Amino acid sequence: MIHTALVVDDSRTARFMLAKILQRLGVVTATANSAEEAFEYLAGHVPDAIFIDHVMPGIDGLHATQKIKADPRFAAVPIVIFTAKEGDEYIAQAKAHGAYSVLTKPPSDEFVQGLLDELAIVAVAAPPPVLEEQPTPAEVAAAPGLAEDEVERVARQVVDEAFGSHIEVRLAELIDERISTLREEVREQHEANATRLSDLSGQARDAFNHDSATADHAKRIDALLEATVARVNTLQEEHDTAAQATAVAGERLEQVAADVTGITTRLDDAESLATRVDAFEQKQTDLAGRTAKLIEQTVEKTSRRYAQGVANFIRKDAAKVTEKLVEKHVARLRDELIAAQADAGRKSAPLLPTLLAVAALAAAAVALFLTLL
Repeated sequence: MIHTALVVDDSRTARFMLAKILQRLGVVTATANSAEEAFEYLAGHVPDAIFIDHVMPGIDGLHATQKIKADPRFAAVPIVIFTAKEGDEYIAQAKAHGAYSVLTKPPSDEFVQGLLDELAIVAVAAPPPVLEEQPTPAEVAAAPGLAEDEVERVARQVVDEAFGSHIEVRLAELIDERISTLREEVREQHEANATRLSDLSGQARDAFNHDSATADHAKRIDALLEATVARVNTLQEEHDTAAQATAVAGERLEQVAADVTGITTRLDDAESLATRVDAFEQKQTDLAGRTAKLIEQTVEKTSRRYAQGVANFIRKDAAKVTEKLVEKHVARLRDELIAAQADAGRKSAPLLPTLLAVAALAAAAVALFLTLL
């Protein structure tokens, strides 16, 4: 049976909520707002169970659990990590640090009750913690060289370790009994007052109405308090979630920064390559211009040579053709002269006209040849 528990959480609202649930389930609860304060409390107390938050300033819950479990006094004390994180991987991590289980925020009465039942079974099955044998108060008092305050400290430590948890449980039972008695007395007194007030005059009725208004106001305050606590819990969860998201976003930003650095380096390389490409293109353009000019000059020279060759060829052919034409015309004229002389009845043609005709034809041929040149 779990009679006492320690709740460790830096969030006041989270401590209050879990402590209230444990108290409603009959567990005497102590609280601490940090791992260091928990260590101070555990120096003189051994609770039946410990509930500790994961994310806290200073030492976090996992390392605090590991340190507590290193103490033989708490070998059999189950420790539950009280956190907003979930998942089998996180539960395995918590158990690797010595925790028994994980309690997810915000807790419910039913889940805490089931967890307490499990912890009770574990506490019964587990062997009692190994404690160093403490001297009795009489032995301490008889020991030479010890001051009275040291004797009192040791005696108090022995009493606390022997009867502390039982006294706390008994005090809790007495407090619960006293509270029940007071509630019954208040209820009876309230009924008696209601009976008496029902018979009073208008002034008494006004007082009763005022009391009712006060009760309604108190109910509204309680409802507002519960809503405020729920809202604070929600904000705490959102804060934890935002912290996790911020951590993930930070890692992503670092990766993006690394990628941007790589891209910048690549851009610098690309700019250098672009400069080289521009220079190469300029060289290509210059080379293309020189090539075009060379081709133009070559074509011009080749055209001139080709035209000159064609002209020479034409001149040679023209000379041959002219020569043949001259010969043909001379022969035809000679034949015509001979035929004309024959028709006139002459035995032979005069030599001078014939020579003149031949000379005229020759002169015409030469003029034609010179024109072709």
